[in-house]
Amino acid sequence: MQLLKKHPAISEETFLERIDAKKDSFYRVAYSYTRHREDALDVVSESVCKAYTHLHHLKDPDSFYPWFYRILSNTALTFVKRHRRFASLEDWDESVTPMEQTAEILAMREELARLEQKYREVLILKFNQDLTFREIAELTGKNENTVKTIYYHALELLRERMNPHETTE
Repeated sequence: MQLLKKHPAISEETFLERIDAKKDSFYRVAYSYTRHREDALDVVSESVCKAYTHLHHLKDPDSFYPWFYRILSNTALTFVKRHRRFASLEDWDESVTPMEQTAEILAMREELARLEQKYREVLILKFNQDLTFREIAELTGKNENTVKTIYYHALELLRERMNPHETTE
């Protein structure tokens, strides 16, 4: 495959190994944006192609995953904007686990979907992908302290929306 014009920071074999190692994680991120199985798979496939063809732009092999997650997030956002598809309760896959069928989880998802994109993105990357604040900052291009502020503000918004009658002391 002669798609790589310059020498990449990692080999083609390493690229494929890293993609394979986190393919489920990549799918979950894409699904969190699209809320449709086939669309999420399309987004992951498109992201892998983009990453492969731009592999020569990766300068540090240790930053592969933040670099790829940024490509994945940007691809997913472009997809959602292009298709004007917004998450709703009807879009969720209710067959994932029995626990996800509870009213509390559905309410949480609904409130998460209602959050502004910047809040939703940070929460998804923190909880679903178990990324550190530093990795999220690299991925989103934001300052690490800004990411922390967004994260804690998003949690407070969710807490208020999920428990509107509770008072904080």
